Formats: sequence, structure tokens, C-alpha cells
Amino acid sequence: MPPKASTSKRPASTRTVKTTKKTEDVEDLAHQLASKLTISKQKQKQKATLESPPRDDPNTSMRAINAASQKLSALMKTGLTVVKDSGVSKQVQEATTCARDIKKNLSTLRKAVASSPLDLERAALSAVGKLLALQLVDQALDMLLDMYHPLLSCYSHDPTARHTMVPSTPVAGGLLSSKHLFHLPLPISPLDEVTMKLISTFLLYSVITLSAMFSTHAPELEETSAYLAEYGNFDVWFQRCSDLPYEYRDSLCTRAYSALSKSLEADASPSPCLTIKFYSLRCLLPTSSGVIKPDTFWDQARKFALACMKSTRDSELETANRVLSESSRLITDVKRRADKDSFLKASSFLKFCDYLSKMAAQTGNATALEAISALMPSSHAGSTPALPCGATDGGLVDATRLCTDLAYQTVLFQKQLNDGAVNGFETVIVQEILKQSIPWLVSAVQKTNGDTKQFGIKVVQAVEKFRRLIIQVKNVKRDLITTKTLAQLLHDVTACFNSAFEQSGDEEFRSAVLDTLLVLSKSRLTIEDPTTYPHAYDDLEWARRTATASPVPPSDVRSEYLRCISGACHTIGATLCQAERFGGAARFLQQACELGANAISGARLQDDGRDRQRISLLQNLYRRWEMLGVCYLKIGDRKNAHQAFVKSIQAFQFETEEFSAAVASTLPQLLFDDERYKPLGNLIDRVTCIATYELLRSPGEISLKAEMERLDLNPELSRVIVGAILERQLDALGRNIWKDGARSLAKCLLDELSSLYEDAWPVRKMRILVRRLEFSYFSVVADPDWDVTETLAEVDRLSRIKEFGTDSGQSQYVRQYLTAGHLWAALHIHRSRDDQSGGTIQQHTDNAYRILKSLLALPSAEPAHSSPPKPVVTRTTRTAPSKGRAAPRSRKPPATPKNRKVTRSVAEVPKPTRLSSEPSIKPAIPYDRQHQLIDVLYMACHLLGLLGHVISKVQLLTVTRKLMERVGELDEVYIWVCVDLAHEYVKLGRLEKASSVYNSTLPVVQNADIPTSEEARVFFYLRFAESLAMAGSILQGSTIYCEARKLSQGMSPEDKTLPTSQRIRHRLGKLERAAMAANTFAMIQYYNDEPAVSLTALLQALRLYNRAIETAARLHPQQSVKSDTDEDNPFEEPSANHQTITKQKPSYSRRNAMEGLEWRICDGLLSTLFALAQSYFARGSAREAEYFAQQAQDLADAINTPTMVSRALARKGEIYLHTNRLDEGRECLMQAMEFVDARALAGVADLKRLRADYDMRDANPEAAQELYEQSIGMLNELQTLFAAMDGSPTRSDVGPRPDSPSLTLNHDSQRKSDVATRRISKAIEGGDAVLPFLLASVLRQQILLSKDEGSTEESKALLGKYMALQTSTEPQVAENGLLAKLTLSDAYSRFTADMFLSSLAESVLSLPLGMVGEATSPLSSSMLEILGLLQNAEKLFLSDLSLIARRGHVFQVREAALSLALIRTFQGSLGKGGVDGPVVASRLLDASSAITLGREMLEAIKSKFPDASHDDLVWPILSPNGSALPPPIPAKLQVNKGEPDFDEEHRDYWKGVNDNHSTAKFDPELLSRSIVERLPHNWTVVTISVSEDHRTLFVSRQRPHRQPLLFSIPLEGRREGEEEAITFQGALGEFSEIIRLSDETTRSAEQVTKTDRRQRCNWWAERTKLDTRLRELLDNIEFCWFGAFKTILSPAVDIPKEVLSNFRARLEGLFQRALVSMDKKQLNAVKLDDSLLECFISLSPKCRSEELEDLVYFVLDLYQFSGVSVAIAEVDIDQVTIDLRTALEELAASSQGLIKLIPDNHMFLILDKNIQGLPWESMPILRGESISRIPDMIFLLDRLDLADRDRDERDKGPGADRARVDPRKTFYVLNPAGDLQGTEGRFKDWLKEMKGVGWRGLTSQAPSEQQFLNALQTQDLVLYFGHGGGEQYIRSHKIRNLPRCAATMLWGCSSGAMRDMGEFDRVGTPYNYMVAGCPTLVANIWDVTDRDIDKFAQSTFDKLRVTRTDADRWNDASEISVVAAVAQSRDSCKLKYLTGAAPVVYGIPFYL
Repeated sequence: MPPKASTSKRPASTRTVKTTKKTEDVEDLAHQLASKLTISKQKQKQKATLESPPRDDPNTSMRAINAASQKLSALMKTGLTVVKDSGVSKQVQEATTCARDIKKNLSTLRKAVASSPLDLERAALSAVGKLLALQLVDQALDMLLDMYHPLLSCYSHDPTARHTMVPSTPVAGGLLSSKHLFHLPLPISPLDEVTMKLISTFLLYSVITLSAMFSTHAPELEETSAYLAEYGNFDVWFQRCSDLPYEYRDSLCTRAYSALSKSLEADASPSPCLTIKFYSLRCLLPTSSGVIKPDTFWDQARKFALACMKSTRDSELETANRVLSESSRLITDVKRRADKDSFLKASSFLKFCDYLSKMAAQTGNATALEAISALMPSSHAGSTPALPCGATDGGLVDATRLCTDLAYQTVLFQKQLNDGAVNGFETVIVQEILKQSIPWLVSAVQKTNGDTKQFGIKVVQAVEKFRRLIIQVKNVKRDLITTKTLAQLLHDVTACFNSAFEQSGDEEFRSAVLDTLLVLSKSRLTIEDPTTYPHAYDDLEWARRTATASPVPPSDVRSEYLRCISGACHTIGATLCQAERFGGAARFLQQACELGANAISGARLQDDGRDRQRISLLQNLYRRWEMLGVCYLKIGDRKNAHQAFVKSIQAFQFETEEFSAAVASTLPQLLFDDERYKPLGNLIDRVTCIATYELLRSPGEISLKAEMERLDLNPELSRVIVGAILERQLDALGRNIWKDGARSLAKCLLDELSSLYEDAWPVRKMRILVRRLEFSYFSVVADPDWDVTETLAEVDRLSRIKEFGTDSGQSQYVRQYLTAGHLWAALHIHRSRDDQSGGTIQQHTDNAYRILKSLLALPSAEPAHSSPPKPVVTRTTRTAPSKGRAAPRSRKPPATPKNRKVTRSVAEVPKPTRLSSEPSIKPAIPYDRQHQLIDVLYMACHLLGLLGHVISKVQLLTVTRKLMERVGELDEVYIWVCVDLAHEYVKLGRLEKASSVYNSTLPVVQNADIPTSEEARVFFYLRFAESLAMAGSILQGSTIYCEARKLSQGMSPEDKTLPTSQRIRHRLGKLERAAMAANTFAMIQYYNDEPAVSLTALLQALRLYNRAIETAARLHPQQSVKSDTDEDNPFEEPSANHQTITKQKPSYSRRNAMEGLEWRICDGLLSTLFALAQSYFARGSAREAEYFAQQAQDLADAINTPTMVSRALARKGEIYLHTNRLDEGRECLMQAMEFVDARALAGVADLKRLRADYDMRDANPEAAQELYEQSIGMLNELQTLFAAMDGSPTRSDVGPRPDSPSLTLNHDSQRKSDVATRRISKAIEGGDAVLPFLLASVLRQQILLSKDEGSTEESKALLGKYMALQTSTEPQVAENGLLAKLTLSDAYSRFTADMFLSSLAESVLSLPLGMVGEATSPLSSSMLEILGLLQNAEKLFLSDLSLIARRGHVFQVREAALSLALIRTFQGSLGKGGVDGPVVASRLLDASSAITLGREMLEAIKSKFPDASHDDLVWPILSPNGSALPPPIPAKLQVNKGEPDFDEEHRDYWKGVNDNHSTAKFDPELLSRSIVERLPHNWTVVTISVSEDHRTLFVSRQRPHRQPLLFSIPLEGRREGEEEAITFQGALGEFSEIIRLSDETTRSAEQVTKTDRRQRCNWWAERTKLDTRLRELLDNIEFCWFGAFKTILSPAVDIPKEVLSNFRARLEGLFQRALVSMDKKQLNAVKLDDSLLECFISLSPKCRSEELEDLVYFVLDLYQFSGVSVAIAEVDIDQVTIDLRTALEELAASSQGLIKLIPDNHMFLILDKNIQGLPWESMPILRGESISRIPDMIFLLDRLDLADRDRDERDKGPGADRARVDPRKTFYVLNPAGDLQGTEGRFKDWLKEMKGVGWRGLTSQAPSEQQFLNALQTQDLVLYFGHGGGEQYIRSHKIRNLPRCAATMLWGCSSGAMRDMGEFDRVGTPYNYMVAGCPTLVANIWDVTDRDIDKFAQSTFDKLRVTRTDADRWNDASEISVVAAVAQSRDSCKLKYLTGAAPVVYGIPFYL
């Protein structure tokens, strides 16, 4: 906006009217129109009235307009603009929709309304204003175009005055098609104010709209500006609209100025910019006086002119003339103003004129100076001299004078030239003389009188003499004169002759003009001065015009003229091009090419010497066009470059004999590789790429078909030539073919080629059809007019043609094309998702395999060892650009590789098969686009593998390998194929075949003469290392891995100059290699017994593969990247009503078409996901395993691999089976069966196995047995198929062959099989069994099932078969466990058969035995045999544990540990328990309680201190011995040791924790060491476990300085006649029912009306009833399960020795009296053990009789196990029971006051997964005691170490028997959801008071996750009063990763619940806090009501004396711990069990 004038007669407010006011007025009119207008229809004509009732369509349109207008207004109020808010796509789309609706309905109303068009157009204009306010320019333009013609009907005007360029129908989309909006015809009669406002506003909006398009339509700006300057009448209209209010007129004029002046970009073309900007100044002229200041006005004009001159790309003279022209027009318009004097007398106007004068003077434009002088107020310029009159009577004198003057000037010039002072020559005088000479020159060639003609000739001679003089000077003495002076003289002479020629048409004058101009152009040109280029060009352009001017010369003369001018242009252009002045060269070369084409066009050239120059021009013209295109490319003018290259192709001589012969017989790829035609191929590539990727032309414009058909070529060769060029265009797209423009072009080219090649060219047509199959596979949308089946049928038909005619020379490619057709058809079928089973896919791939096999003449049986051909075989170099969609790697030209140093280990492992000196293979077969064939084969191999067609994949990999050997392609793809083949064999367990492939490929990898890439060698080494690790060769695998890592470090980095697609592939390769390295590292670590390190590496591989997937999506933009997923931790515990099999949001977007590299990445990602699922499954983390199985399912579904979906579902089903979710597991397995292909035998066999496992759990062993047999049958069938493929007969002996090889060694220590049975005959036959692991798993289940059924012989036969299997890797892992189970089962059988020991399994057993000494009776033979079996079972279990303890399945580890504990109790009962028996058994029970948590701890510790320098792309480091090494820390990231660091404070502690959990828990030597001695004396650890069959309860008690005590208590059949005794399952069922009903009543509390007393009573009655049921349940558990042995749970006491001796004497005496018939000597030989006496001394004499009987029978069994023969039938049990009660009563009376509780004793409970849900703390014997839970002893010692560390740091406080918690460092969260008002009311005041001691927290406010984390990490105590355990505010993995965690109290419902996970360990919030290092956690193990639990919490705080006063005096020496406070607060609840039993404590106690 220009500034307003400082003074004005009008009020100031009128000069500051806002521009939006008028828009609002127009909008109001629109609303009025919308509210009043009604529509009617009469006589087929629509007419608008205000009274008629509305009709349907128009009335609807009216309402739609009104609604859309209101929406636009609403959007305006939001401040939305398209530019600012382009991201708000929804609102922008809504505004666009409104505009479309308004436009549509306005069109309807215009047709319907015959009157009131003015109101209708006002409404339309209102909408335009809103659209412009929203910056929706395109929509506003559409509506303005619609308004144009209707608006003309609103006023009277002269139709003839309308500009002819105005279209009759509005056209939207371009600036040129809309420029007529600048012009409206002027009215022929006065207009009313409303119409004037409407038209003026329309013109303003048109200016604003079109101005906004200037920046986006730059090419159209030149013509638009010319139209605006010529026809734009905005200023004229406003001069006519003088009656409009001045403020309205001024506002619109200033807005128009702003829109025009600010609409242009900085880099816009200067000339149109000048025109538009000067027009914007003219728009200001209609404003009122005083609105604009003259000085400002002229300053702005001067700035516009200056900017134009500085940025001009045209000649200065042209720009100056334009500036002068525009300035002249502007000044003329200014003179029309009423206040013109103020403008013309302004100082700025004089400055403006001065500037124009200087500009004219610099360009030497005298005429301009004269014009400027005339414009100035006072002119000092003289008048122009008059021209001579010509040949009059006095003309002869004038002619004489002219000749004399010319002679004088010539002599004078020559003299100055000789003196070197030519710069002072007066050229103006010469110019004037030459001008006056023109009439005389004309007269010299005209028919005049003799004297006139004679004097005219003299003038001609004088002028010619002067011309020759200056030309001579130009050529000879250039360095002595000023170029400008001579150029001016040459120009003046040329002008003189040109004028004469124009007037006379004489050919001599034309020749002189051309001659002079050619010299003038060269003389003007100075390479270093670009300003001389336009002058030189203008001279040559002048020459062109002269050469073709009328009269037209003869054709030969004209042709020669044009050739000479063309040569001059080419010479200058080439000179500038060599000087890299490409911009200047382009204009000259353009002219040279066009003139050269015209020179030879239509001319008949004879090769006789006369036309030699023009013939040379004809042959080399295409090079000139090419040079022109290069120049345009250099300056960025892609459009003209493309046009020049097309012209170059057209100028090529196609009809030469050599080219005609070559194109007819040669493949296009080879044709354009010929050195003679390579330039033509490069031109085609350039044309295609420029038009496609840079100019974004349409496919029809890019295709060269139309351009080539314009040429007059030989019709016989025309199709072949055009076809070759189009195929070259298709090849030129290369890897970028899948970009948007390239994709449509490729389709167009294929369509044209398909129509071009008919059956006369069958081979070519086949090639195009195959390429179309290839192209369409990667297309986003399938072509509805094209069918894959029909295309393949056509290919097949063409292949069967007997005579190929003109294509006979290419017939050798027919079978290749047919093969590729089948492969692409298979990929198409997969993409279409029509063939879910994969059968059709397999048929096509099998057909391709058979064709290739016949082509290669492969034998039916491939030799076991095949050597690859030597690199000297014939091979073709990859020259054609490879298609990105099918190539898994970048193609590089062969280069001599660097010398590679291979370590000895790599060279020796395995020993390579030598390359034969002369390989016996057939010569190489020629292939067309052989790389694409190999690529599609590779893709098909991956597809087959993912579809489960293992055999077909192996076959296709084999034939691909042979094909590459045949064609000599021993490159990286050959290595990939070989490695994939070997890896497939490894996965199948066929190590002999894998070893053969690796051995034969290794020489290729190591051979420096074979141009294989570093990437391929790295790939080989990684796969080889992985296979070695799987085969158990850890050291050798590690060595190979180190070699691969070393090789990768030497690879070249990414080249930033490469195209984007190649850079993407480079990054993909880097990501893939890093992912493979992480996978290989993980495999090595896994088999090196480092599962935690392996899991970390697998996660790294997962991240890398996911990054690779996202990166690969950029190769094909049509494929979406990974969809948005929930950022929450995927391992969060689901809600109670969680349903597993649900429709989940896919984690991976659907991928229909992928190239080989993507297939390989997806395959690797799937393998990684399955490996992660399996690793987490084995670790015991079921949720994580399920998550990754689901991820695998999503990925498999995304890439359409149903077999992999089935496999993922199978894994999920297996997880569900082991988590006891049988229904969900069955459903998953059923779904898996639906997805799996019946031909995928391996997958079906695995599913049969899992279905059998389900039947076993569902108590259906018969169905399970049948499914197991079916599974083995399928494996047998698979083995048979492989044997047939290998050409080897199937052997009946399943034992290993004597020469059975592995990857590295020949194992000869294989087990032999026993006699086979009927069922065994169905097992796999052959030593090199397929899938031996799956077979072994099935056989194991069959063996156990047969054992349970009592089929001894069958189980033995199955065991023999199992032992004979070659599993190669870890052969003893599963074997030892199986043998141990069988051995223990045999021991049980012997127990049952032995009369003496038959009751052993039903008796309570103890460790130690309980008796000191031994009876003299020797052990029987049966007992010795049983002891031998137990000892063998123990060895096997220990051996099994040593292998699986760290990485075996958690349920297998737990089962082995419990079995060992049971074996120890059996051995102890038989007197062979050993001294360390109690310690070992207790350690085993302890270690089996939290196996998963210990493993998870190792992973969590790594996450607590993340490595800031870690980069996933950095390979893990491995030592040669297989140990993982830490990555080096960059120097810049190393922590200064002198600075304190929070993480470093805890790093040492967690390192110790890591060492504790990394130590083998089940090492026999460690198991025999007691670790309880480190505990404080007042601590007791009790471990309670249940056997896997839920029949035996193990209870162990460990105290410092005491021998551990362990009871093995049968849960069933211990008491005779006890029918109502509660079983284990019954107790758990009753507890679950109580909790379920409690949860229901808790939730129903909201429905209870407080005022309804009955409802409240009923509700409390139900709750009370449940409370009673729970109390009774706990009483029954104590009585039925423990009985007298509950005393093991008694608090620790200090018993005097005399009291213990007295108790022993009483008991021994009592039993000696009962055993009167026994040998007294035997009775006296054994004594009761002190540990048992200490346990039972606390048995109350008031206990039940059944409990006393338990003790009686137990002691009797002890006597019997100790060798004392006890006749139970002779013992009076009732009397012994009475005597025992009496003894206990006497003991209690005599020892009163002597037996004392140990002060502040505390008990830790270690509970296994089966019983963690029970409230053990509320059992009668434990209720009120200080009891907390811990996962296991290792965790307890960790917390003790943490307490020691805190105490040492502060050097104060008591011993380490507590956690140190400072109550002043507390954070609380109270009622975060805001719905626990009662809780908030109870604690709010107290918490507010506690802020005085430093407490911080949140009330009625949800904490952020970071707030919660900070509190846990920095505070000592965190209190949470809300729902649940705060899981909704903080994720579990965030807690686990904390390096420090405060003591925490979670008072929400089920905050401490541990979810039952079936065979896996339980999971829940408490363990998250334990892993985080939380010392103490208080939480609820089920749902509770808020008021009752608030009472509990309040009581706990009261007992801990958590007050402000006590907190101030805190000294860490309180007498009551938080655990004791919780225990004592249970009775504070109204429901003492239903609520009081819910809170439990985890961890160690702290004291406040």
C-alpha cells in the first residue's frame, strides 16, 4: 500500500477506511438475497420472483448457497487460511466443498432466474470475497469466470467494444484463459450506484485473484502483462465511476495497487514485472486528491524502473525502450488528473526524468533523449535536422555534397585510424550522412534519368568504400580501435544498405547487408561481456530476416544464405559453449539449428562437390541439436533442452544401410550399446528422463512414437525402428520407473509397443508382453482392460509358433520369455490375493522350473558336490540400467577388486572344494535382460519360501544357481542365491546339503578375480557364521562373524551425489547388513548360552528391519509406510476382560508388490519376529511373545503370505495353550489351519502337533495320538519328496550314515535305533532327516503318551527312533529332560510295586530326614534299585538344567527344578539325602519361583543406563571365542570421572545385580551353598511351591545359622476318610469365585441408593458373607493342606537347649511306648532331629486331633524310613494322639516364659506361580505377623545390598535389616481421576499438613508420566490413592527401566494382583517395581472398596506415626516397620478378610 497524503480536506477517518467493510456490505446483500428469493417454473422457463412458492431444485440450490456461505463465514472467523493452515486438511477441504456447492447452485439459479440477475451476482461476489479471505484462489477464479458473462447482462454496453480475446464460455485453470477478467466493456449509459459498486468490486476481485496466480503461472506472465497494459481498464472504469463514494473508490484503488505490486516473485521476468507494476501505479490515478503523495508516487515509479534494469535478461536497449514507453504512458495519464501540476512539479518527477535521461545516454539512444527532453517542463534539446529532399532539381548538388562528405569522413577516419585516435571519431555525423544517402542509393538501382542514376551510383560507391574500410579495419587492426565505435559504424552502414534494400529490393544491397551483419555479429561479441551477446544475436536475426525478406531469392541462393547464417550462429554458439557461457550460446545454437534445417529442407543434394557443405550439414545437424540441448540443460531450461534433444533424434540418419541391418536383427538393449549408436541411445535416455521427471509431461507427449512417425522413413523398417526407440525409452526409466510420471509413461509405452508389434514379430511381442507383466505387477492400480491369464496365454501361443519370420534371429529367447511369463504370473496371483492356498502360484513356478531345467539340460539328480564355473567363462557385462522393482541390489560395472586378505580360519572352515581347472559345463547361453530374469527368479524363491512351499523354493534356487553358472553371472546375486539355498537346507536340518553348497560357494567369495561385491561377501560370512552357530560350532562361527565385521568396516560410505533411489538402496543395504549382523550375533550368543545378550541383539535387528521397511517404502511411493500405532508399551498388562483374538490395528501396512530386496528384508523381519516370539516364549514372557507373534501375523498378512499368517497363529495358539487359555488357543489353531496351504507340509505337521498338544490338555489322548501320527506322516512325505528331488532312494534305517557330515565336522558318535514298531514305520526314514527338531518334538510327546498309557514296548521303540535322530544342534538339550522324566517315572513305578515304599508318595517327607542315626537293618535290593534310578534321574535332570537353565523354556526349567527337589526328598527319606540335601532342595525351590523375572531383570538392567552413543547401525562386537564385547564409547561421550553422575551412583549396584542373576542358579556346586547366612538374624525365608501335577506341596524354611527345613506334603489322600478335604483345585476355584463375587458387589455399590436401607443391608450382607467365606477358606487351607506342619510357618523363637531336650525325651518316650513290639535297640539307635523339634514345639496343644495325627503318622514314617520296622496296624493311633496332646500341654506349662519370640522378627514368603494369588498373610498362623513377599532369594539379597549401600553412604542408622526411607522425601497422588471424593476428603488435610516437612504431590489432578517417573526416581516414598496401580499414568517398561525406585504404596484396586499366566510365571505391577529396585511395595491383590481400604491405609499411617511432628524427629530408628503396620491394620477394616486381607507387602521392611 502506498502511504496516504499528510494533508487532506477530508476527515482523517475517511482516509483510513478498512478494506473489509465493502466486502461485508456485499455479504449482507447475499444474505438478503438468500432469505428473500423464491423460484417458480412456468412454460419450461425458470423465473425468479419474490412471491411464488419455491420449487424443489432451485429452492434447494438457494438453501445450499446460504448454508455454504454461512460455513465459509464460520471458517473465516476461525482465522483459517490455506497458506497458513495448509496442514488443517479437513477445514480446507470443507471450505473447498462449500465453494464447489456455491458454484454449482449459482449455476442452477442462473438458469432458473430470469430477473434480478444483479442480486444473484452480488451473492456470487460475496462468496468470492469469502473465498479470497480464505485464500482459496482457484475456487474464487472459477466463480469469477462464471460471473463474467452474467455480469455483462447487468448493464448496457457496446458489444463491439468487447475485446475479441474474451471467451464466450468461461474456462478455468490458466492465467491466459482468465486474463479477460482484467477488462470489462465500458457502459454506454450512466450506471446506478449499486451496479457501479458491483462492477468495481468484481474488477477488484479479478485483479486480486489473477495477481495471486502470477507466481504460479510465470510462463504466461509475458502475454498476460501485455494484455493488461493494452486492455486492462480498471483505471478507466474508476474514472467513469466518479459518482461512487470517494472512500469506497479510494479503498478499491489502493487494494488493486497492493495486489498487483506485491504479487510478483523476486525471480519473475523483469519485462512483464515492469508492465504490471507500472499498471499498478496507473490504478492509483483515479483516487481522490491527497490520497497519494506525488513524491512517493514518482519514487515508486523510479524504483520499479531501476529494478527492471538491474534484473533484465534482455538487452539494455530493449529494456530501456520498454521503460521509456511505460514511463511515457504513465506521464500522459498523470496529465489527465485535475491536480497534475502538483505531480509534474514535484521534485521526484524531476529525479525520475533525470534517471530516464541517464539510462538513454548509457545506451546511446539519441531519439530517446529527445523524447525525454520533450517531456520535461523546460526543454533544452534542439530540433531534429530535416532530411534531404532527394532527386529534385537541386538534388544533384546535394548528392555531390553527400559524396564529398563521405569521402571526407572516409579520409578522416583512415587518418585517425593510422594515428590511433579513432575514439574521437564523430559517428553521428557519419550516421546523418548515411541517412541522407539512402534516397540516392535507391535511385542508383531504379529507372531514373541518367544524371540522377549516375550520381546515385557515385553515392553507392562512396558508401561501399566506407563499408569496406571499416570491415577491413575490423578484420586486421582490431586491437587499435574501439569496438563500440566500429560496431556503430558497421551498424549505420548496414542500416543504410538495409533501408535501400527495403525500398528497392535489390539483391546486391541484400548481399551487402548480410555480409556486413555477419562481420558485425562477430565484432560485437565479447565472450567475457554477456551484454554483447544480445547485440550479436540481433545482428544475426537481422541477417535471417533479410535473407528471407521479400522479394524472395532463388531457392539455391536462399539455401546458401541460410547455411552461411547457420554456420555463423553455430560458430559463435560453439565458442560460447566452450567458454561455458551456455546461456548465451543457447540462443545462437537455436538459430543455427533452425536455419540449418531450413537450409537443407526440400533441397536436392548431389554428392558431386557442389553440395558437399550442405551434405555435411545434413549428417551433423543432429549434433548441433544435441549441443543446443546440452546448453539448455546447463542453464536449467529443461523444456527447450527436451525439444532440442527430440529434434536431434529426428535429425539422426536412420535410413543408412548399417543402421537398418542392425535394428532388424539386434536386441534393442544391445543395439544401443553399440559404440556407433550409443549417442542415439543416450539422446533417447535424456529425452525420456527430462520429459518424465522434470517437465512432468503427459505420457503421450513423452513417447517418441508420434515424433518418429512424422519422419518420412522406410515403411518396412518404420515399426522396428520406432519399436526399438520405444523400448529404449522404457529402459531409460530404469529404477525410477515406479515414480508417478514414469509409471504412466511405462504403461503408455507398453501399450504402444503392444499395438506396434503384431504377429509378424512374435518374439518381440512376447518380450513386450512379459515386460508388461513385470510392469503391471508393481503398478498401484490394476488395469481393468488387461488380464494376466490372457497375457500369459498369448505368450504361450506365441511361443508355439513354428516360423518366427522376421524374428527368427531372436528365437533363442522364446523359452526365456515363457519362463519369465510364468514367474510374473505367479507373482501377479500372489499380489491379487486370489489364490490364498498358493496352489496356482506353485503351478506356475513349477512350470518355470521345468522350462529352465530343460533349457539348462540339468540332470534329474543333482550331484552332492558341484563346483561353480571358473570366472573365465563367457559372460556379458551388465550395461542396461536395471529395473528397481525387480533388482535386490544396485548394479555396478565390473571393477578390479582390491586384494582381499582372508583369515586362515575362514579359509579352513569348512575346507573348500577346489574349482576344477576345466569345469564340465555347457557354453554360456545368450539371454535377454538376464539380470531381470534372475531377479524375478530370486523374488519367486522368496515368495515360495514365505508361502511354505519349501521344496519348490529349493528347486527354484537350485535352477537359479545353475542358470547363473551357465551365463557366467558369478556375482553378488549368485552368492545370495547359494547362501539362501544353504540356509534353507540348514533350516530343514539337512546339514549335508548345506555343507555342500557352502563348500562350493566359498571359493567364489574368496576369489579376487571374480567381481563380487563386498556386500555379498559380508552376506555370505554372516549366513555361514549363523549356520555354524546353529550347528554348535561357536568358535568357528565367531571367527567368521569377526571376518564379516572387518569386511563391512572397509566398505565405502554413501555417495551423496548419487540419485535418490540409489542412495535409498545404499541405506537399505546398510540397514539389512546391520540387521543380519545383529541376527547372527544373537544366534551365536543364544547357542553360547547368553540369552539376554541374544535377545538384545534380536531387538536391535528388529529395529533395523523396521527402519529398512520404512526406507523401502520410499522406493515405491504407492506403498504406504507403517501405520500409526499406539505408542504405549506393547507389553502392558491387558484388562481383566481382555480378549486375545480380536481385530487389532495392523502394525504393518499392506504391501502388494515388492522387489527382491524388499522380499529379502520382509523375510528377515519375519524371521526376526518369530525368533523374538520364540525367545520371549522360552524366557517365560508370554505377553511379549504374543505381541511379537501378532506382529509377525500383521506383517505376514500385509505381504499376503497365508502360510506365515498360519505360522504366527500357530505360535499364538501355542502361547495360549501354555497360558491355559485353551479355547483361545484352539480358535487360533483352527484359524491357522484355514490359512495354511495343505502342500506346506512342514506347517501342517507343526499344526497337527499343536492340535495334539491341545487334545492332551483337553484330556483326549486318543485324538492326540492320532494327530501325532498324522504329523509324523506328513514329515515322512516331505522327506520322500526331498529324496525324490535329490535322486536318492529312501532308506528304512533312520540311523546316521557312517559318513554323515555336518557343517564343519563328521560326527560318528550318533546313537543307534532299536526295533521299530507299527507306529514307528510311519516315522521319517533317512539319516539326514528333514525338520529333525519338529520330528523330535512329536516323538517326545508320543513317548510320554505311550508311557502314560502303559505301552512299554511301544515307548521303547519310539525312544530308539528318537535317540537315532540327528538334531545336530544341542542333541542333549531335550534328550536329557526326556530321559530324566522317564527314569523318574520308572522310580515311581517301583515305589508302587514295593510293599514297603508304596506309601512313600502319599506320605509327608522332610529334609532333613528328621532322625539322627540309623537302624542296623540293611537296605533291600528294591530300595537300592530305586535309589539307583533316583540317582540317574538326578544326574539327567542336572545335566538338563545345565543346558536349559539360562535359555530353556521356563516351564521346563521349573519342572526340572521341582523334580530335583522331589528326588532329594525321596533320597532323604531313604536315608541317602546327603548332608547338603536340605540346602540343595531349598535352593531349588527358591530358584524355580521367579525364573522369568530373573531373566527379565537382565534385560531391564541394560535399559536402565541407555548408551547415548549407541547406534543400531554399529555391529555388535564379538570376540573370537564367542563372547560379547562392549561397544567402544566415543571420546566426546565419555563421562568425566571427576564429575558426579546420578547414573554412575547406581551403575555399580546394578552391575552386581546383573552378576547375581547371570550366575547359573542351577549349578550343582552353587546349589549346595547356603546363601541365607547373609540375612539378619531376625529374618526368615519361607518358600512354598506346588508340583506341576498339583499333588504335592513343598514348604521350606530358611533361617540364618540354622539348617533349612523342608516338607513335601501330599495334597490328596494324606488322611483316610477325609472326603470333604479341600483339594488344590477346589481351593483355587473357591478363592476365584469369592473374588469374582466380591468384584461384582464392588462394582454394584454405585447402584445402591444411600437412602435405601434395605439395599444397603443386602449389599453389606452379601459382602459380609463373602468375607466369612474367605476366612473359612483360609482356615481350611491351613488345616487341610498343612495340618500339623503349619508350624513351619510359625514366627522365629529362641528355644533353650533344656526345653528342646525335654521335648525330645517326651516324644521319644511316647513313641517307644507305642511301639512296644519293636526292637528297642533299633528305636534307641535313632533320635529326632533338632530342626523338627524346633518346628513342632510351637504346635498348640489345642489344635485339632487330625493335626496331631498328622504328626504321629509323620514320626512313625520317620522311624520306618530310618530302618525301624513299624507295624502300623499294631499302633493305637488314638492313644498316641492323646498322649501327644498331653505332652504338648505339659511342655507349654513347663516352658512358659522360657521360649521367647525373636524381637522384630520378619518372614519373607517366596511363592510359586500356582499360589501367588492367595492371601497367605491372612492364614490363621500368619495373620498379624510381619510378612512380606519376594520373588526369590536373589532379589532379597539384592535389596539387602541396596540397603547396605545406602547405609554406607550415610554412615548411620542400624544394621542392614531394613530399607532406608526418609519420610520427608515423599510424593503423593491423591484422587487423580477426581471420582474418589471420600478418599480425598479423608487424606487431603493430612497431606496438606505434611507439605510442611517437604512433601509434594497432586490432588484431583492426573500426573504426567514424567512426573510419576521423577517422583519414583528422586523421592524416598511415593503414595498413590487412586484406581488400580497407576498403570494408566505410567507404563510398566518405564518403571522397570528406572535406575532407582522409591518405596511405594499403591492403595488402588488390584494394584498388587499377579495375573495367572498358566505354565508361565505370573505377571503384574509388583514385579515391575521389584525390577526397578523398589525396596518396599504395599499393594492390594484384588479389588476393594474405597472407604474400607482408606481405613486400612489410615491405620497403617497411624501405626507408623506419619505425622509432621514425627517426621521432623525421624532418625531411622523406629520400632515398627511398614510390614508390621500393614499386618496389624488388617482388623481395622469392616471386612477383615475381604478388604483386610487384600493389602500385601513386597520387598524388605522400612521403618518410619
